[in-house]
Amino acid sequence: MAGGSRQRVAVLGAGIMGCCTALLLARRGVQVVLFESEQALLPGASRWNEGKIHLGYLYSGDRGLHTARGLLTGGLLFRPLLEELLGAGLPDVTTSPDLYLVHNESIVSAADTAGYFAALTDLVREHPLAGHYPGDLRRAVTTRVPRAELDGMVDGARFQAGFATPEKSVCTRGVAGLLAAAVQAEPGILCRTGTEVLGASRDGNARRELFRVATADGVQGPFTAVVNALWAGRPAVDRSMSVDNLYKPSIRYRLSLFVDTEHDLSLPCAVICTGPFGDIKNYNGRRFYLSWYPGGLVYASDDTAVPDLSCIAAADRQRIADETFARLGDHIPAVAALRGQATSIAVEGGWVFANGRGSLSDPAASVHRRDKVGIHQSGGWFSVDTGKYSLAPWLAREVAGRILGR
Repeated sequence: MAGGSRQRVAVLGAGIMGCCTALLLARRGVQVVLFESEQALLPGASRWNEGKIHLGYLYSGDRGLHTARGLLTGGLLFRPLLEELLGAGLPDVTTSPDLYLVHNESIVSAADTAGYFAALTDLVREHPLAGHYPGDLRRAVTTRVPRAELDGMVDGARFQAGFATPEKSVCTRGVAGLLAAAVQAEPGILCRTGTEVLGASRDGNARRELFRVATADGVQGPFTAVVNALWAGRPAVDRSMSVDNLYKPSIRYRLSLFVDTEHDLSLPCAVICTGPFGDIKNYNGRRFYLSWYPGGLVYASDDTAVPDLSCIAAADRQRIADETFARLGDHIPAVAALRGQATSIAVEGGWVFANGRGSLSDPAASVHRRDKVGIHQSGGWFSVDTGKYSLAPWLAREVAGRILGR
C-alpha cells in the first residue's frame, strides 16, 4: 500500500503525539481522522506540563543511564522536528538552562549526582545530533555552582549542592496553541473532538487488514491503520485489540501552577532533585511554571483504569496553589516575589502514564527508570507510549514512516 492516497488512518488522542502524527500523515496525502474526548485539541498534559526537553538529567536515580540513552535522540530532535511541523521557529518560549539543586533528602548524593551528570554530559556532547538542541551542545558542560553563589539563590541549608546543566524547557501553552492551529488548518485532518474512544476491532469481512473504532457516538471506519496515541487511557483501548505492552504500569494525576506577570521577573529555572520535590520554569521573564510534587499529586494508582477527576473542587486548586508557593518559596525565596506580581494563576495539569511504579522517595522504585517507552506495532495497529513530552515529534515521525511504508 505504497503512497498515502488510498490510506485512511485513525489517530486516537489529540495530545502532542497524536497531533504531530496526524500532521505528518496528512501532509503525505493520508486521510486522517483525529479523535479526542475533550472539546479542544491538546487539552491535557500536552498543554499543562513543564515542557522539559529531556536529555536525562532528571533521572539520576537510574544510574546505568538507561533512561537517558532512550531520551537523547528525541530530545535533541525536538526543536527541528517541531519547527518543521509548525513552519516556524519557537521564539520567546524556551527557557534558559536548568539549575539542578540536590536536596538534603535526595535519594542520590551530591557526589553521585556529579558523577552521573559528568557521564551524561559526555554522552550529550558525543551524540551525532548534539548540534540540533536549542543551543549547540557539541561543547556542552555541566558545572557545580560555587557555594556562595548557590546560597545567594536558594536556602542553602536545604541543599547539598547545585549544578548548572545544558537542559532546557519549552512553554507547553505556547506550543499547544501553535500546534492546534496547524492541525485545524490542515485539510487532510478531520478532527472529531468531544468523541470518546471506547475500543477498536479488526474488520473481519475485508480481504485486507482494516480497522473500526468504537466511540460513544457509534462505530467509525473502516481505517487502514490506527495510531493509539491516548495517554492514560491507552491500555484499555489496546486491550480491546488484545494488545499488551505494559511493564509495571502506573498512572498519576498532577496539578501544577502556570503563572503570568505583567513585568519581567528574574527567577532561575531550577529542579529540586532527586525525589518527590518540585521545580520552577521561567520561560520569558513573564510566564512561569511551578510544581511541588507532593502537594500537586491528586491521584496515583497501579490500576490503569482511569477515574473521572473532572470535578476537582476550587478549594483543592487553591490549596495546591498555596502549598506550591509556600514550599517552593521555602527553598527558593524569590518565588515569593512571583506570587506578589502575578496577574493570573492557573492550577492545571493532566494524567501521567508510566511503565514504572513506586514512590519517588524510594531509590529502588522502578519509576526511576523510564526507558520502557516507544512504539508497539501489531500489523496496522500502532500503540505509542511517548514516555516524555519531548519524545513525541520523533516518535510521530517513526510511526508515520512505518504507516507510509506499508
